[in-house]
Amino acid sequence: MAEPVRRTRRRRSYGSECTPAVRSPNIHGWISDEDLHPTYLQRWKERRVLRHKFATINWLQASGFQISHMLMEQGIQHLLELQGRYYPDLVRVFYYNLKTRDGIAYSKFKGVDIALDYNISTNVAQLPIFGDALHVPNDFGHFNRILTYRSFLRDPAQDLPNRKHLLVGPLKMEERLLHYLLVWILCPRGTNLAQCSELDLMIMSAITQHRKINWPNLITDTIVRAIRYKTRMDEMMAFHNRRYDEITSHLHEIDSKLAKMYIPDSEDES
Repeated sequence: MAEPVRRTRRRRSYGSECTPAVRSPNIHGWISDEDLHPTYLQRWKERRVLRHKFATINWLQASGFQISHMLMEQGIQHLLELQGRYYPDLVRVFYYNLKTRDGIAYSKFKGVDIALDYNISTNVAQLPIFGDALHVPNDFGHFNRILTYRSFLRDPAQDLPNRKHLLVGPLKMEERLLHYLLVWILCPRGTNLAQCSELDLMIMSAITQHRKINWPNLITDTIVRAIRYKTRMDEMMAFHNRRYDEITSHLHEIDSKLAKMYIPDSEDES
Protein backbone atom coordinates (compact mmCIF):
# COMPACT_ATOMS: atom_id res chain seq x y z
CA MET A 1 0.00 0.00 0.00
CA ALA A 2 1.48 3.29 -1.07
CA GLU A 3 2.24 5.85 1.57
CA PRO A 4 0.37 9.14 1.41
CA VAL A 5 2.28 11.99 -0.13
CA ARG A 6 3.27 14.52 2.46
CA ARG A 7 3.09 18.12 1.35
CA THR A 8 5.64 20.31 2.95
CA ARG A 9 4.62 23.85 3.65
CA ARG A 10 7.17 26.50 3.00
CA ARG A 11 7.41 28.72 5.97
CA ARG A 12 8.23 32.34 5.45
CA SER A 13 10.85 33.67 7.79
CA TYR A 14 10.14 37.23 8.80
CA GLY A 15 13.21 37.48 10.92
CA SER A 16 15.49 37.62 7.91
CA GLU A 17 13.76 40.64 6.39
CA CYS A 18 15.29 43.97 7.19
CA THR A 19 13.37 47.23 7.24
CA PRO A 20 15.30 50.00 5.51
CA ALA A 21 16.38 52.69 7.90
CA VAL A 22 14.65 56.01 7.61
CA ARG A 23 17.10 58.58 6.33
CA SER A 24 17.04 61.92 8.05
CA PRO A 25 17.42 65.14 6.03
CA ASN A 26 21.01 65.50 4.93
CA ILE A 27 22.46 68.50 3.15
CA HIS A 28 25.08 66.27 1.47
CA GLY A 29 22.24 64.57 -0.37
CA TRP A 30 20.74 67.86 -1.52
CA ILE A 31 23.70 69.98 -2.61
CA SER A 32 26.64 68.16 -4.16
CA ASP A 33 29.01 71.14 -3.99
CA GLU A 34 30.27 71.26 -0.40
CA ASP A 35 31.53 74.83 -0.82
CA LEU A 36 27.89 75.97 -1.03
CA HIS A 37 26.81 74.30 2.20
CA PRO A 38 27.73 77.16 4.61
CA THR A 39 25.76 79.74 2.63
CA TYR A 40 22.71 77.49 2.45
CA LEU A 41 22.81 76.71 6.17
CA GLN A 42 23.21 80.37 7.05
CA ARG A 43 20.62 81.95 4.74
CA TRP A 44 18.19 79.28 3.60
CA LYS A 45 17.83 76.38 6.02
CA GLU A 46 15.35 78.14 8.33
CA ARG A 47 13.40 80.08 5.72
CA ARG A 48 9.65 79.75 5.88
CA VAL A 49 7.99 77.90 3.01
CA LEU A 50 4.40 78.71 2.08
CA ARG A 51 2.07 75.75 2.52
CA HIS A 52 0.62 74.30 -0.65
CA LYS A 53 -3.01 75.21 -1.35
CA PHE A 54 -5.49 74.22 -4.01
CA ALA A 55 -9.02 75.00 -5.17
CA THR A 56 -11.78 72.93 -6.78
CA ILE A 57 -13.41 74.24 -9.93
CA ASN A 58 -16.47 72.02 -9.42
CA TRP A 59 -17.09 73.62 -6.03
CA LEU A 60 -16.82 77.11 -7.55
CA GLN A 61 -19.29 76.14 -10.26
CA ALA A 62 -21.70 74.51 -7.79
CA SER A 63 -21.53 77.64 -5.63
CA GLY A 64 -22.51 79.81 -8.60
CA PHE A 65 -19.28 81.80 -8.94
CA GLN A 66 -18.86 83.16 -12.46
CA ILE A 67 -15.08 83.30 -12.13
CA SER A 68 -15.01 79.50 -12.49
CA HIS A 69 -15.81 79.91 -16.20
CA MET A 70 -13.22 82.69 -16.54
CA LEU A 71 -10.55 80.51 -14.94
CA MET A 72 -11.40 77.65 -17.30
CA GLU A 73 -11.10 80.04 -20.25
CA GLN A 74 -7.54 80.72 -19.10
CA GLY A 75 -6.85 76.97 -18.98
CA ILE A 76 -5.54 77.05 -15.41
CA GLN A 77 -8.07 74.74 -13.76
CA HIS A 78 -5.55 71.89 -13.51
CA LEU A 79 -2.97 74.19 -11.92
CA LEU A 80 -5.54 75.35 -9.36
CA GLU A 81 -6.47 71.78 -8.46
CA LEU A 82 -2.94 70.39 -8.16
CA GLN A 83 -2.45 68.80 -4.77
CA GLY A 84 -0.16 66.32 -3.09
CA ARG A 85 2.85 66.13 -0.84
CA TYR A 86 5.50 68.78 -0.84
CA TYR A 87 8.86 68.81 0.89
CA PRO A 88 10.00 72.15 2.36
CA ASP A 89 13.68 71.19 2.33
CA LEU A 90 13.54 70.44 -1.38
CA VAL A 91 11.76 73.74 -2.01
CA ARG A 92 14.52 75.62 -0.19
CA VAL A 93 17.25 73.86 -2.17
CA PHE A 94 15.40 74.57 -5.42
CA TYR A 95 15.22 78.29 -4.69
CA TYR A 96 18.79 78.38 -3.39
CA ASN A 97 20.12 77.04 -6.72
CA LEU A 98 17.68 79.03 -8.87
CA LYS A 99 19.00 80.83 -11.93
CA THR A 100 17.27 82.34 -14.98
CA ARG A 101 18.37 82.42 -18.59
CA ASP A 102 16.34 83.59 -21.60
CA GLY A 103 13.16 83.71 -19.53
CA ILE A 104 13.51 80.10 -18.29
CA ALA A 105 14.15 79.20 -14.65
CA TYR A 106 16.89 76.66 -13.95
CA SER A 107 17.83 74.92 -10.74
CA LYS A 108 19.82 71.92 -9.56
CA PHE A 109 19.18 69.19 -7.01
CA LYS A 110 21.67 66.44 -6.13
CA GLY A 111 23.65 67.32 -9.24
CA VAL A 112 20.60 66.99 -11.52
CA ASP A 113 19.67 70.03 -13.62
CA ILE A 114 16.03 71.14 -13.61
CA ALA A 115 14.57 73.45 -16.26
CA LEU A 116 11.09 74.96 -15.91
CA ASP A 117 10.51 75.21 -19.63
CA TYR A 118 7.34 74.90 -21.70
CA ASN A 119 7.49 71.09 -21.51
CA ILE A 120 7.06 71.24 -17.73
CA SER A 121 4.31 73.87 -18.05
CA THR A 122 2.29 71.88 -20.57
CA ASN A 123 2.88 68.34 -19.27
CA VAL A 124 2.86 68.85 -15.49
CA ALA A 125 0.77 71.96 -14.93
CA GLN A 126 -1.16 71.39 -18.20
CA LEU A 127 -1.05 75.08 -19.04
CA PRO A 128 -2.11 76.01 -22.58
CA ILE A 129 0.16 78.02 -24.85
CA PHE A 130 -1.84 80.83 -26.46
CA GLY A 131 -0.38 82.55 -29.49
CA ASP A 132 -1.84 85.96 -28.65
CA ALA A 133 -1.42 85.73 -24.87
CA LEU A 134 -0.60 88.81 -22.81
CA HIS A 135 2.73 89.14 -21.05
CA VAL A 136 2.30 90.64 -17.60
CA PRO A 137 3.17 93.48 -17.12
CA ASN A 138 4.86 94.32 -20.45
CA ASP A 139 1.71 94.21 -22.61
CA PHE A 140 -0.40 96.51 -20.44
CA GLY A 141 1.05 99.84 -21.57
CA HIS A 142 -0.21 102.84 -19.58
CA PHE A 143 -2.19 100.90 -17.00
CA ASN A 144 -4.47 102.89 -14.69
CA ARG A 145 -4.58 100.93 -11.45
CA ILE A 146 -6.98 103.31 -9.69
CA LEU A 147 -9.54 103.14 -12.50
CA THR A 148 -9.23 99.35 -12.63
CA TYR A 149 -9.54 99.07 -8.86
CA ARG A 150 -12.69 101.21 -8.87
CA SER A 151 -14.27 98.94 -11.48
CA PHE A 152 -13.98 96.04 -9.02
CA LEU A 153 -15.54 97.89 -6.05
CA ARG A 154 -19.03 97.35 -4.71
CA ASP A 155 -19.36 101.14 -4.71
CA PRO A 156 -17.15 102.54 -7.50
CA ALA A 157 -17.86 106.11 -6.36
CA GLN A 158 -16.59 105.67 -2.81
CA ASP A 159 -13.67 107.71 -1.52
CA LEU A 160 -10.19 106.21 -1.51
CA PRO A 161 -8.47 107.65 1.56
CA ASN A 162 -5.25 105.75 0.85
CA ARG A 163 -4.44 105.34 -2.82
CA LYS A 164 -1.08 103.78 -2.10
CA HIS A 165 -2.57 100.72 -0.39
CA LEU A 166 -5.65 99.44 -2.25
CA LEU A 167 -7.32 96.98 0.09
CA VAL A 168 -9.46 94.00 -0.94
CA GLY A 169 -12.20 94.69 1.63
CA PRO A 170 -14.37 96.93 -0.62
CA LEU A 171 -14.15 94.56 -3.61
CA LYS A 172 -17.16 92.72 -4.99
CA MET A 173 -17.44 89.09 -3.95
CA GLU A 174 -16.32 87.61 -7.28
CA GLU A 175 -13.31 89.91 -7.58
CA ARG A 176 -12.33 89.35 -3.97
CA LEU A 177 -12.40 85.58 -4.43
CA LEU A 178 -10.39 85.95 -7.63
CA HIS A 179 -7.77 87.98 -5.77
CA TYR A 180 -7.69 85.33 -3.04
CA LEU A 181 -6.98 82.57 -5.58
CA LEU A 182 -4.36 84.76 -7.21
CA VAL A 183 -2.25 85.61 -4.15
CA TRP A 184 -2.59 82.21 -2.46
CA ILE A 185 -2.35 79.74 -5.38
CA LEU A 186 -1.61 81.15 -8.83
CA CYS A 187 1.00 83.79 -7.93
CA PRO A 188 1.49 83.23 -4.19
CA ARG A 189 3.31 85.61 -1.91
CA GLY A 190 3.97 85.73 1.80
CA THR A 191 3.00 89.32 2.62
CA ASN A 192 0.40 92.01 1.81
CA LEU A 193 -2.29 89.45 1.06
CA ALA A 194 -5.07 91.96 1.77
CA GLN A 195 -3.76 94.52 -0.73
CA CYS A 196 -4.20 94.76 -4.49
CA SER A 197 -0.85 95.40 -6.12
CA GLU A 198 -0.63 96.84 -9.61
CA LEU A 199 0.35 93.41 -10.89
CA ASP A 200 -2.69 91.85 -9.19
CA LEU A 201 -4.98 94.35 -10.85
CA MET A 202 -3.45 93.70 -14.27
CA ILE A 203 -4.04 89.96 -13.96
CA MET A 204 -7.57 90.39 -12.59
CA SER A 205 -8.38 92.85 -15.36
CA ALA A 206 -7.24 90.42 -18.06
CA ILE A 207 -9.18 87.50 -16.56
CA THR A 208 -12.44 89.42 -16.12
CA GLN A 209 -12.15 90.85 -19.65
CA HIS A 210 -11.57 87.35 -21.11
CA ARG A 211 -8.08 88.19 -22.35
CA LYS A 212 -5.63 85.29 -22.39
CA ILE A 213 -2.50 85.48 -20.22
CA ASN A 214 0.87 83.87 -20.83
CA TRP A 215 0.77 81.81 -17.65
CA PRO A 216 4.10 79.94 -18.03
CA ASN A 217 5.97 83.25 -18.21
CA LEU A 218 3.92 84.75 -15.37
CA ILE A 219 4.60 81.80 -13.07
CA THR A 220 8.32 81.91 -13.87
CA ASP A 221 8.35 85.63 -13.10
CA THR A 222 6.58 84.92 -9.80
CA ILE A 223 9.25 82.38 -8.84
CA VAL A 224 12.07 84.77 -9.72
CA ARG A 225 10.34 87.63 -7.91
CA ALA A 226 10.18 85.54 -4.74
CA ILE A 227 13.94 84.97 -4.74
CA ARG A 228 14.61 88.65 -5.45
CA TYR A 229 12.32 89.69 -2.61
CA LYS A 230 14.16 87.38 -0.24
CA THR A 231 17.50 88.77 -1.40
CA ARG A 232 16.33 92.32 -0.71
CA MET A 233 15.10 91.25 2.73
CA ASP A 234 18.49 89.69 3.49
CA GLU A 235 20.25 92.89 2.45
CA MET A 236 17.90 94.96 4.61
CA MET A 237 18.40 92.69 7.62
CA ALA A 238 22.18 92.78 7.18
CA PHE A 239 22.07 96.59 6.98
CA HIS A 240 19.92 96.89 10.10
CA ASN A 241 22.15 94.44 11.96
CA ARG A 242 25.19 96.55 11.12
CA ARG A 243 23.39 99.69 12.20
CA TYR A 244 22.31 98.00 15.43
CA ASP A 245 25.91 96.97 16.17
CA GLU A 246 27.14 100.52 15.47
CA ILE A 247 24.47 102.05 17.71
CA THR A 248 25.17 99.55 20.50
CA SER A 249 28.90 100.28 20.34
CA HIS A 250 28.20 104.01 20.37
CA LEU A 251 25.92 103.70 23.42
CA HIS A 252 28.60 101.74 25.29
CA GLU A 253 31.06 104.57 24.60
CA ILE A 254 28.57 107.13 25.94
CA ASP A 255 27.94 105.06 29.07
CA SER A 256 31.67 104.78 29.67
CA LYS A 257 32.18 108.55 29.31
CA LEU A 258 29.23 109.33 31.60
CA ALA A 259 30.56 106.92 34.21
CA LYS A 260 33.93 108.68 34.23
CA MET A 261 32.28 112.11 34.45
CA TYR A 262 29.78 111.51 37.24
CA ILE A 263 31.17 108.66 39.34
CA PRO A 264 33.67 110.15 41.84
CA ASP A 265 37.01 108.53 42.56
CA SER A 266 37.60 106.77 45.85
CA GLU A 267 39.91 109.61 47.05
CA ASP A 268 37.13 112.18 46.59
CA GLU A 269 34.71 110.06 48.62
CA SER A 270 37.07 110.07 51.60
